[in-house]
Amino acid sequence: MIQIPDREFQTVEVIDPYTGMPRKCFLVKYEKKRYGTIRIGTLTYYRGIEANQGDPMDGCVEGVLFEPEEDTSLTRHEMLAISNGQLDLVARGGINFKAGAKYKDESRREHPNIYVFCCSMEFGVFPNKERNNHFRAEEFFILDNPIGFREMIALELQRRARTTDGNYFDPKKHYFRSWEAPVRYLTRMNARIEIPINHLDHLVYQKDPKFAIEQEYRFVWGIFDKRTDVLVEIAHDPIDIPIVETRGTAHVKFE
Repeated sequence: MIQIPDREFQTVEVIDPYTGMPRKCFLVKYEKKRYGTIRIGTLTYYRGIEANQGDPMDGCVEGVLFEPEEDTSLTRHEMLAISNGQLDLVARGGINFKAGAKYKDESRREHPNIYVFCCSMEFGVFPNKERNNHFRAEEFFILDNPIGFREMIALELQRRARTTDGNYFDPKKHYFRSWEAPVRYLTRMNARIEIPINHLDHLVYQKDPKFAIEQEYRFVWGIFDKRTDVLVEIAHDPIDIPIVETRGTAHVKFE
């Protein structure tokens, strides 16, 4: 159960996605109304949400562009990752790219389904009027201990999470990993890809610039197979975690 006590708002330090420098902000979750739960959605769930904040391409890109600035030698494994497994025969011995050379692949890439929670970074006065209108919000709350929040949600998800085959999280077979970071706003049509490839960063923490108004800070939780260390696809449905409130939805604190 999640407690929301009465206390002063606290800032958190994030890496500003525009400058790459540390910067303090408030993490604000804008809500349409006061809920008794915190909803932890999934990529596929958020792709299907209607309204202006719905993103049918969440966790996806429409093709990639690899264009190194200097001479680069890629292993077969790296080239298979860039080409989405399409260049197995060609890349068997690896490929050398000269500076300015280009590899373009217009196939759609989609990250396996994972749990996601989104909020906004506020570097100035909040609630921000533009974001408030964008989310059609009437309520908001603050997350001032993101690590505590992430760990608490992970504990709840371990009790409720299901894989696509309908099985619940099994600590004998699975383990959880979680992340948190600001979202970057870059084109997802022939999105630029870099070596080493980080699919979580490339697909889950990258969104189209039309969503930049959200200034999103994103929490992610994934189930992994203990035997293979491979990410396990989770079920589509979101999970609603009950909240115990003391003074409305002002802010969230996790000790």
